[in-house]
Amino acid sequence: MEEVEKFVRSKLLPYFVEVHVKVVLKEAEYLLNFYPNADKEVVKYGCWLHDVGIKFGEKNVEGYARVDKSGEPHHLASLRLAKEFLKTTNLPEDKVRNILHCVESHRTSTPPDPETIEAKIVASADNLAHFVMAGFMIKMWEKESVVRKLKRDLEFPFMLPEALERAKKLSLEIEKEFDVKIL
Repeated sequence: MEEVEKFVRSKLLPYFVEVHVKVVLKEAEYLLNFYPNADKEVVKYGCWLHDVGIKFGEKNVEGYARVDKSGEPHHLASLRLAKEFLKTTNLPEDKVRNILHCVESHRTSTPPDPETIEAKIVASADNLAHFVMAGFMIKMWEKESVVRKLKRDLEFPFMLPEALERAKKLSLEIEKEFDVKIL
């Protein structure tokens, strides 16, 4: 895990690692409690690598689905970088494939859908992180665009039930604190 963390930190802004990537890891650890048969190593690699391709300062209209100058969506840029990094590891090919699926399918607004429990955990943890960091997001972007994103996250058909329950509880707190309507 030290090597993947080092790689991710070399690609992302330090504050993004702290306010998002580490939150995704924490939420994934919470979800792993409900899915003891999930491959924890795959989930952790998937969490570390899921947003490694984000380019800051280049964003879409709503400010969060960042793409690079070539127009490559962040989940595909992350997939490309994850492939490069994973070639340097001694992980078995089946784990590498599963990690890459976690990275590629984490973005809930575009295909492919997460098919493995590990990919569902990573995608759900990523969505949950948006609720945990909603205050930070509201300070950075328009409140209405953040609310639209959170509502869309709640509608994600592959959101694990435990994640959905937690997201709804967090939504109630966000609604009170920021005078918004999510649920």
